[in-house]
Amino acid sequence: MIKGPLLAYAMKHSFTVKRGRAYKFLDGYYVTLSEEYGYKRIAISVAGDFDLIRKREIETFVNNNIINYRISKFRWNDNNIEVCFQTTNGRETVKRMDVFLSDFILKLKSSGVNGANICFYCHKPNDDQSCLYSLDGIAMKTHQHCMEEYDKVNGINAKKSYGNGKLISGLIGSLYGAVIGSILLLLSVLIEYPIFAFSLLTGALSRFYYDVCDGYKSYVTKLVCVMVSSSVVIYLSYYLPTLLLETNFEITTSFILALVTGFVGCFLNLKTRGKDRYPGDRLYRLK
Repeated sequence: MIKGPLLAYAMKHSFTVKRGRAYKFLDGYYVTLSEEYGYKRIAISVAGDFDLIRKREIETFVNNNIINYRISKFRWNDNNIEVCFQTTNGRETVKRMDVFLSDFILKLKSSGVNGANICFYCHKPNDDQSCLYSLDGIAMKTHQHCMEEYDKVNGINAKKSYGNGKLISGLIGSLYGAVIGSILLLLSVLIEYPIFAFSLLTGALSRFYYDVCDGYKSYVTKLVCVMVSSSVVIYLSYYLPTLLLETNFEITTSFILALVTGFVGCFLNLKTRGKDRYPGDRLYRLK
């Protein structure tokens, strides 16, 4: 996804924004901007065989500037280079990304790394038969027949790996979110003035972190996980204070309403990014 300062930057610099990402042809390379939970990303499409010495020069340039640009991840893939930036202050992060992008493209050009001029699949020059595609959320130009062949070979397996998610990671995320969302409820019970409405956060954040942790992508499975997690944590929020206060646990009206409100929260979608790549968005033609 792309939003806030990064979206403003993309609009100001004439990037094309589509499906939560922004792309632009810049000095011979297609540049894609996006952001996930916790960091912002620049992806630059590259192609061809890479000279190992020049590749090390580029990697050294990045390693020497990790602190300066607050880079959290650098990855050289088969058809693109991904650089992720730590997000603390959104505007400051975007400023660092802007400076880095200018310096990095100059480094790529001086090192002879091919961009939009070469098809990433066949390593031959692009021509009139070449089209602009989004592959795994990254804009790149390639021959139409090459992209069709690539998708036949890689499309099915890639869709499965990006589409399923993991049950255990989703369950852990839903429990974590439920605990975070129940802090206010727990405090209200501790002072013997329970406010059941706080449990709305329990269900909502449980669902939110289920997606953040890339839980298994089944709506029914997600609801079961977040409802179970929310119920357990809400119960503990009412039960643990009785141990501290040395009183007996009773099923009160507040407790029942808290469970119901928590279930309602499970249906609230906080629009998390989930995972940056989705099966339906894996490959599509841009123009």
